[in-house]
Amino acid sequence: MKKIISLLLTMLLVLVPAAIAGAEKANVEVSVDITVYTLDVTVKTDITSGLTLKVYPLTYDEATDKNVVAPGTMPIYLGECTTPVAEGTNYVYTFDSFNVLKSTKTGEYRIVINNTYTHDFDFVNKNDKIEFYNTLASASDSAIESILKEAVEAGIVDFDLGEYFDYPPEVKDEINDCLADLELPALGADPSDDAIAAFEETLKPEVARLLAVAEFFQTEVEDFEDAVAEYADDLDLDLEFYSDEDLEMDPVDVYDRLHGLTNVGYGANEVSEAFDLATLLVMLDYADYGAVTDALKYYDGGVIDLDTDLTEDFTEAKLNKVSQNMKKEASSYNSAADIEAGYKEAAEDIL
Repeated sequence: MKKIISLLLTMLLVLVPAAIAGAEKANVEVSVDITVYTLDVTVKTDITSGLTLKVYPLTYDEATDKNVVAPGTMPIYLGECTTPVAEGTNYVYTFDSFNVLKSTKTGEYRIVINNTYTHDFDFVNKNDKIEFYNTLASASDSAIESILKEAVEAGIVDFDLGEYFDYPPEVKDEINDCLADLELPALGADPSDDAIAAFEETLKPEVARLLAVAEFFQTEVEDFEDAVAEYADDLDLDLEFYSDEDLEMDPVDVYDRLHGLTNVGYGANEVSEAFDLATLLVMLDYADYGAVTDALKYYDGGVIDLDTDLTEDFTEAKLNKVSQNMKKEASSYNSAADIEAGYKEAAEDIL
């Protein structure tokens, strides 16, 4: 069964041991699995005498600045399990699945085990999530930040937004533009669970990718090499030449070239293409002409589109001569168009 609204999918929280009757110390791990309106709770512990379980809604207490169980609050569920399954030196208690009411509000809830151990979790009402997704799907780029902010404050967003709200305006604008162009489908008033899952399978990876782009582009030069390693997979960075030890490519040079490019957006291919272009520009600056020849062949048809009709009959020696001539002008190249024009000019000079 697909987990449609899953805020804490098999999330484990080890609680602080506390003394209870019959045991000096007890270790308790609580796992909550939420599927739409169904909650499944398992507890791993060294307690052998059986467990009771209560689930309470939490409310914000201004005096303590914490979410608490308000006096007189009734639990939304009462459960008991006396038949654990041994697992090593511990025991696993699996409580009966229970369905919360469809009117159960989005918010934070607390599990209380044996009136002693607590575990807090978030629950999002399905209808709240549907309303949020429908609003987001039809939003303009200028409205996305406020929509996300309201949803976060309401506890509806169950995916990581990282430092989104702290980013400079120009970074948020790039993210918002990409989200507005994502063409998320309107779900309507009563979508199927599969439709919601498909929506999330489009939205959540894209949000994660955009946050990775933001972090990558905001990396300081001294941390650039580590950032390339960290985000290479997420951003599809091609390290073919960047990681070639024989080239001894200086990450500082690639950083400078990358940040010297203009009009690099946050689109799916823009980041990887910008990285390729920066790498190629650095090779034209510093690599020997044989390596440049290899790089021009490698990137042609990707980040650059060379006029190879001019050079289709060139020997390797002539191709190296093209690269050698291009290196003389490398400091004036700042774009793919510059490289393409330089290649054409260098080839024509030796025809």
